[in-house]
Parts: sequence; structure tokens; C-alpha cells
Amino acid sequence: MALKWSDPEEGVTSLLVGLQPSEGTGLVEAIDDTDRNGVFKIDNKNQKLILWQKSETKSNKQVFDLTGLTLEDIGV
Repeated sequence: MALKWSDPEEGVTSLLVGLQPSEGTGLVEAIDDTDRNGVFKIDNKNQKLILWQKSETKSNKQVFDLTGLTLEDIGV
């Protein structure tokens, strides 16, 4: 799955992005990723995509459920 996300809110010091559960890296720090693109291998639809913005005073964690995602075998 390929995603593009917007710039974090002003004052955000950490932007964690990733899948849970993960088959490796887990959440990755993406605050310095200026193109705001990510490519994720979906292992199963029980995974959740997480975007977590943090600042000194606030935390905003967005969790996206993938259970409604349609996975298609393209025969590669």
C-alpha cells in the first residue's frame, strides 16, 4: 500500500508512521521525511496503520483499521 500524508502541524517534534503489528520495523520516525510518502507491505488485514504526531504539549494518534481493505493477488 502506498500513502502520501500532509505536513505535520506546526510545533510537532515527532511523526511516527507504520503498521501494527509489524513484521520488522514497527513505527518509524518520519518527521524529516520531506516527500511525505510511504510504502507498506500489508501482511494481513488485522494490521492497523498508525500516524502519531507528538509535540511538547500535545499528542495526536490516528489509527486506521485495514479490515475493509481489499487485497488482490496480481500474480507476480
